[in-house]
Amino acid sequence: MAASQQIMVTRDHWYRAERLYTMRCMFMEGGTYTAAELAERFDVSAATICRDLRTLSAKLGLPLVCEVRWRLMQP
Repeated sequence: MAASQQIMVTRDHWYRAERLYTMRCMFMEGGTYTAAELAERFDVSAATICRDLRTLSAKLGLPLVCEVRWRLMQP
């Protein structure tokens, strides 16, 4: 892998980490969002947001639920 490709991979991972952290904070503050709203806010596709939401929920343990809008599940 060329040096420029390594930098791009690192940058992509950083953007995703920042996006995941920001979404976590948004949900912890009690917000509810559609995938389309989050996609527009972070300038990524709705499919990317859905992958991020699955990561937040399944891998990072944030209890998210989707009815019509994504929100943090109440205990």
